[in-house]
Amino acid sequence: MLPGDEFCPKCGTRSPDAQTIQSDISVRRIIADSLAKATAGDFEIIRELGHGAMGAVYLAKDLSLGRRVAIKLIAPAFLDNPTMVE
Repeated sequence: MLPGDEFCPKCGTRSPDAQTIQSDISVRRIIADSLAKATAGDFEIIRELGHGAMGAVYLAKDLSLGRRVAIKLIAPAFLDNPTMVE
């Protein structure tokens, strides 16, 4: 972690000196909003299907195909593991 970082880029844990306390729900809302912005025009994010230590899964609509799809977000701690990313 770099000085001033609120969350660890590898595992997502909060820095012990972070001054703002956010609930798990608000962090998940920030992630969902970021996902919606990143996929705008391609997918419409409908809702979170589930989450856990390995990441989160969202129900979305593929706008070009007109069908529902699942989008899985991998937790930052696993992004360095090629097997997990695959």
